[in-house]
Amino acid sequence: MSRSNIAKHYSRILSQWPKDLIRPEVQFAKVIQARAANATKIHEGQETAELKNVNALYSLLDNRYSKKYPVPKGLLRPTSSPTYYDDLLVQLNEVPTQSRWASLMARLKGLTMAVIQQQCKNQYKISSKWHHEAVDYN
Repeated sequence: MSRSNIAKHYSRILSQWPKDLIRPEVQFAKVIQARAANATKIHEGQETAELKNVNALYSLLDNRYSKKYPVPKGLLRPTSSPTYYDDLLVQLNEVPTQSRWASLMARLKGLTMAVIQQQCKNQYKISSKWHHEAVDYN
């Protein structure tokens, strides 16, 4: 396949690639755009590797692997929290429309939870260490 065809494939992929609404400052489409711009400059020996890259991008666009290997329903509905992933999707869909204040508060809440979890882990380490020291095995 010619280098111009590879560039056309990259352009087609770029036109179909979804925008990342959660992190608009980091777009994978920029990487694809750079590959499309450099596709005409690749060496003849690299064409096969570029075609593999194009094929991989098409497989991601088509959800080829999620169709081939579907996720079991039980995995998406854990017994401890059956609505966890549904709630997560709702939260992710709300992120692009959040105000800066709401975004900051959510981030602080996440940091607070991370600190609490770390403190719980540290407390468990201390208490289990104390327990092992306090027990006389003789």
